[in-house]
Amino acid sequence: PHPFWSFRHVRELIPTARIRHGRHPRPLPFEAVGDLLDLRFDAKAGERVLGEYLATTQTDALVAIKDGKVVLEWMAPGVRDDEPHLMFSVTKSITALLCGALVGAGKIDPDAPVVQYVPEVAGGGFGDATVRHLLDMEASYSFVEDYSPGPDIVLYRNSAGWYPAPPDHMGLHEFLASRQKEGEHGQRFRYMSPTTDMLGWVCEAASGSQPKPERIVARVHSSRPHAPASPSIASSRAGRPASPTAGRIQRRASSQVHGYSAQ
Repeated sequence: PHPFWSFRHVRELIPTARIRHGRHPRPLPFEAVGDLLDLRFDAKAGERVLGEYLATTQTDALVAIKDGKVVLEWMAPGVRDDEPHLMFSVTKSITALLCGALVGAGKIDPDAPVVQYVPEVAGGGFGDATVRHLLDMEASYSFVEDYSPGPDIVLYRNSAGWYPAPPDHMGLHEFLASRQKEGEHGQRFRYMSPTTDMLGWVCEAASGSQPKPERIVARVHSSRPHAPASPSIASSRAGRPASPTAGRIQRRASSQVHGYSAQ
């Protein structure tokens, strides 16, 4: 029951920042395609019915879009389509889009070393990584994403402001700079949230200011503002661990792309 409330009330739990919505949002027309909630599919426990599955897995909402049209919009009882919702790792994609915009503007070379933009991490785990390593999740450094939570996650969340921490505790930039190299970059896929935070720091440094998420929001269907967790997507939190992942239904509040980013 706790996530059902907290995922829709993040602003009451941690600091967030407001992102303006687009001036000319593109509407997504609704065109139902049969009763998709009656769709049957195979699962480990046998055949399941989608509507029943959504209810028993405590999913908040599900939106399906095909050919630019909303074909299914389902919300659990108590969830409204006019309230923000935690976006989890959708923000990893948003950060990558911001990086792409800066590449297009000639401000970032994806094959350049990270230290070209953030010399503060020289000598650390990201010291000889490239921006492309960050984009491809192929940076290799010491970090165990153990949500029991393990010591790395506790330190990470303390530095990002998600857990209460002493006033003199290291910030997120210090945390990223403190990571040590663990293997060679570009050798294997390692899905780790600090990698996207490092990419956000690169975007911030390359642009000369905090990147403007409005660049992305203004181009998607969103007539309401967003509220990413922490002061900025770039320097505070750019990625949320663990979700979405293959096989997991992304929790969403409505067909409109609006809500909280980061963890």
